[in-house]
Amino acid sequence: MRFLHILVVGITVVLLLGSCGSRTNKAIERDLAHTTEAHHNHTSEAHHNHEHTSTTIQGITLSAERLTSGKAIDTVYMGRVGAGEVVTRKLAIRNADTTALAILGTRTTCGCVAAEFSSEPIRAKRSATFDVRFDSAGYGGRFSQSIYITTSLSDEPLRLVVTADVR
Repeated sequence: MRFLHILVVGITVVLLLGSCGSRTNKAIERDLAHTTEAHHNHTSEAHHNHEHTSTTIQGITLSAERLTSGKAIDTVYMGRVGAGEVVTRKLAIRNADTTALAILGTRTTCGCVAAEFSSEPIRAKRSATFDVRFDSAGYGGRFSQSIYITTSLSDEPLRLVVTADVR
């Protein structure tokens, strides 16, 4: 169990560092502490449910410049998932541009993943949260599929790579 805890914290650190952009060390430490606390509160009871939501919020920063650079790719790790479980992660999207960002649509490489956004535009220099959902029914082992998110900032989409370890 201790190994699992260390693994979860390690993966979270990698994800936070990979997607933190210009975040401060204090913000990263705060998120890491929150992740550790969330892991301790994740009892075996939650493992028996068929649907659970992560309480750690991963941040994604978008701008027209990032989208047109071809480097607008982020990974969302859903964790270790039991076969048949539905997992939801809440993510924050920050509009680093000077104009409002509207989500125009999404396209997925598999019907087992989805992103749910508000229809309200995200004002310049502001953030909003959205959910990414993965239904593991019919999958086993290492899982990876993509969600392409088209915005008003660019014709080039944001690519979210959704990964999980299905047991």
